[in-house]
Amino acid sequence: MSAQSAVLDNPKWQTNSILSNAGSQYKILWLFAIFWNAITWAAIILGGENILKAFEENPVFYFFVLFPFVGLFMIHQAIKETLAWNKFGKTPLTMTPFPGQLGGVVGGYVDVPVPYDAEHEVKVSLSCMHYYWEKRGSETESTSEVLWQDDISVRSKPSSLGSRLHFEFQPPVDLPETEPDSKDHHGWDVQISMPMEGSDFERKFTIPVIRASEQAIASSARYARPSIDQITSTVTSSEAAIPQISAVLGGTQFLYPQYRNKGLGIGLMFAGVLITVFLWFMREGFADFLPVTSMIFLGFAELIAVAVFAFGIYMISNTLTVDVGPSGVNLRHKVFGFNFGGEIERSTIADIVAEKSGSSSDGQSSRVWYSLKLIQKDGMDSTVGDSLEGYSYAQKVRQKMIDALGSGWSPSAYSERSKSIKDRELPFMGNVAIKILKKFVGLAIPLALIYDFREFFFKLADTVGSLL
Repeated sequence: MSAQSAVLDNPKWQTNSILSNAGSQYKILWLFAIFWNAITWAAIILGGENILKAFEENPVFYFFVLFPFVGLFMIHQAIKETLAWNKFGKTPLTMTPFPGQLGGVVGGYVDVPVPYDAEHEVKVSLSCMHYYWEKRGSETESTSEVLWQDDISVRSKPSSLGSRLHFEFQPPVDLPETEPDSKDHHGWDVQISMPMEGSDFERKFTIPVIRASEQAIASSARYARPSIDQITSTVTSSEAAIPQISAVLGGTQFLYPQYRNKGLGIGLMFAGVLITVFLWFMREGFADFLPVTSMIFLGFAELIAVAVFAFGIYMISNTLTVDVGPSGVNLRHKVFGFNFGGEIERSTIADIVAEKSGSSSDGQSSRVWYSLKLIQKDGMDSTVGDSLEGYSYAQKVRQKMIDALGSGWSPSAYSERSKSIKDRELPFMGNVAIKILKKFVGLAIPLALIYDFREFFFKLADTVGSLL
C-alpha cells in the first residue's frame, strides 16, 4: 500500500483537521493509576507482617517500598492531564498543506481557547518515528525510535477562539513516508507545548506525511499561507549557546564546553551508584549459596557499574574545541586533562554532515540531538560538533562552519566512510577490553558453578558409583 493510500484509507485523516491523543490519554492514565494502586495496596494490606519479615530476611525487598510512591505519582499525572483536557478541550490541528510533504512543507495551526498573549512562546517539534516489535528474551515488546526531529519556537497569534499556534517545517526528502500501522512501520508526530499558568498546553498529533510530487510542492509554495512569527534559534557566542562561537586569529572558533551534557552525565553517574547498591544487596543473598560464582558475576557487573559511572564523568568533563578557517580545521579534545586531536587541511575536506547522535523520550515527547561529522575525501570522518538539539539548529551550525572555510571551498564527493584514528583509539581499546572480559566471564562462571556445587557432584558420583 502506498503512503497516499494509507492517508486516504485512514479514517482519522479524511480531512486536514486532525485530533490529538489527549482525549484518550487521561483516561488511560486513570486506568493504570487505579490498577497499580489497587494491586499495591492490596498486597500491603494482605501481606501485613509477612512483608516486614521479607524485609528483615533480604534487604533487597526494600526496593518495593517505592511502589506506593509510584502509585501516587500516577494519580498526580492523571489529575494533571484531566485538568488540562477540561481547560483546552479537543483543539484539532489543521494541516496546510494536507498531507505533509517530504522535501516540501509540513505545517499547520492549532486554535487554543485561551486569551492571546504576545509573550506566549510555543515550542513545536516534528518527529519521524520508527515503530516496531522487538524480541527481548522470550518476550516481544513494542518499541519506538526517533529517526529525525526538528524543533522551532514561535509566537502565538490572535484568533477567534483566543490564540493560534502556527508552524512550518521543511523535512528532507530522503526520510520515510507515513506507512500503514503494522508490526514495523514509520510515522510522523507533531508535539506542541506552550507553558502557561496552571495547566500547560501539551498536545501530540500523529499526522500523514508523504513524498509529494514536484507539482504538489510547487503548488503549495504558491499557496499564500499566514506568516509565522518564529523565534530565531540564533547561533551566537552566548555562554548559554552550544557551541560558543567566537572570532579567533585566522578563522572562527566553535567551543563545546564542559557540562554541556551534565544532565546525561549525572544520570549515568547515578545509575552507576544505583547498580552498585543493588549488587551489594544481591551479594548478601547469594554469598552463602554460591560464594565463588556470585563473586565473579557480581565483580563483572560491578565493572560495568564503574564504567557507567566513569562515562558519566566523561560526559560532564569533556571539552571539544574546533577552529575553522580558510586553511582548514583544527580539532582539540580535552578529557581529564589529556589533550588529543589534530589538524585537517581544507583541501582534504569533502563535506560536513549532520547526523543523529542521541535521543530521549518520556513517553509523551522526545528530544533528538545531532552531531556534526567532518568527512575527508578519503572517507575518514571526525566529530566537529555535538549536543546540537534539533535538525535545523545543527544545519545552522554546519553552515557557519562552511562559511568559515571560505568562499573557495564547497562540498565534494568522498570515499566510503571510516572513523579517523583520533576518534577511534579510545572506543577501540574499550571494545578490546570488553571482549576480553566477556571471554573471561564466559569461562569463569561455569567453572565457578562447578566449584560451588562440588559437594553435590561428589555425592552424585558416589551415588552413581554405588548403583554400579
